[in-house]
Amino acid sequence: MHKTLIALAVFGAFSSAALAEGDSAQLYGIVDLGVTHYTGLAPSGRGPGTVSTTNLSSGVQSPSAIGLRGSEDLGGGLRALFEAETGFCAAGLNQNADTMGGQANSNGYCSGTGFMQRKAWVGLAGDFGVVRAGRMTSLQYRNEAHYVDPFGWGTTGGARDLSPLAYAGDERLNQTVTYVAPQVGGFTAALAYSFAPGTLGTLPTASGDGSRVARAWSLDGGYAVGPLAAGLSYAKFQNRVANPASGITDGAANIAQAYGGYDFGLAKVTVEYIRLTEDYVSGAMDYWMLGANVKLGPGSLLASYGYNRNNIDLAQNQNARKLALGYTYPLSRSTNLYTSYARITNHGGAAFAVGSANDLGGANMGVANTASSGVALGLRHLF
Repeated sequence: MHKTLIALAVFGAFSSAALAEGDSAQLYGIVDLGVTHYTGLAPSGRGPGTVSTTNLSSGVQSPSAIGLRGSEDLGGGLRALFEAETGFCAAGLNQNADTMGGQANSNGYCSGTGFMQRKAWVGLAGDFGVVRAGRMTSLQYRNEAHYVDPFGWGTTGGARDLSPLAYAGDERLNQTVTYVAPQVGGFTAALAYSFAPGTLGTLPTASGDGSRVARAWSLDGGYAVGPLAAGLSYAKFQNRVANPASGITDGAANIAQAYGGYDFGLAKVTVEYIRLTEDYVSGAMDYWMLGANVKLGPGSLLASYGYNRNNIDLAQNQNARKLALGYTYPLSRSTNLYTSYARITNHGGAAFAVGSANDLGGANMGVANTASSGVALGLRHLF
C-alpha cells in the first residue's frame, strides 16, 4: 500500500511534464483528525445499559482520503476523465472500533471497502453530457450530502445517522454507469444503472433462482436558478428483499427523494424528504430534514433537525429525532477548525446513535428508546 501511495505522489508531482497541453492530472487529499465523545452507545456483547467513548478519530468532518483525478483532451470537444480515491486512517488502525469489539467500516482504510474503493471511475465528457463508469457515489447521496445537509454527512451533525440512504446502502455503488445531461435553462437530469451495487459482485449460481444478483437504477432531475434550487430523485434496488413465501431474494427496495433550498446570502436554508419502501412488507421509512448554513463572523454556523419514522413491517411505530449544531472556522483556503454537537432521541424501539463521517457502517450502535449524543472538535486540511 505504502509503495502505491508513494508512486501516486511521484506521478502527481512530475506527470504534468509528460501531458499534452490542455491535459491534467492532480493528486489531492484530505487529512482530518478530531476528538470525539459519544454517549448512549450499546455496550460490548449487547449487555444492559449504555456506554460512552472518547477517541482521537480520523475523518470526523470528512473521511481522510487521498486520490488522483485528471482529464485528457481528445479533440472535437471530447474529453476523457478519471478519478481514483482511497481512504486511510490518519489516527492509526486501531481507531473507531465499535463497542461490539469490531473494526467497523474500515478494512484497514477507515473509509471505503479497500484500496481505491472510495471512488474508481473513468468517463467521457462532451456536448452530449458526461458518462462515467465504475464505483461512485449515488445520485441521491450527492443531493443529500452535497446540497441539503449543512454538515455534508460529516461531524456529529451529519444526516447520515437517520437517513434512509444509509439504511438502504444507497451511498457508494459498485459497477455503476451514470449519465448526466447538459444543463438546459436551469434544468438538470441524470440517470444511473448498477450491475451489482453491493459488495457481493456478480457471481451467480449456474441456474435457477439463486442466480439472481442485485441490480439498481435511479433517475434524478433538478432545477437551479440563482439562489433557488429544487429536485426529485428515485432509486430502485432490485433483488434486495426476500420473499417471505419462497425465501427467494427477488423483491425491490424503493427510494423516493424530494429536496429544495434557498440561499438568502447570509443564510442558506434547505429541506428534504425521503421515503423508503420494500416489496413484500407494509409500511415505510419516512425521513424529513431541515438544515441551515448561516454566515457568522469568518466562519459558518451549521444547524439541522431531522426526523425518522420507521414502520416497515413493524407493529410499533419506531421514530427518532436528531438536533445538531456546529461551527466551522477557516484558518486558510485549505485548513479549517470545526466543532459540533448532536443529540438523537429514540422512541418506539428505535436505536439510532450519533456518529461522524467515518462511523457509517455500525461503529456506533444505539440502544432502543435511549438518547445518544456526540460532540466533536477537530482540524481538517485539504491539499
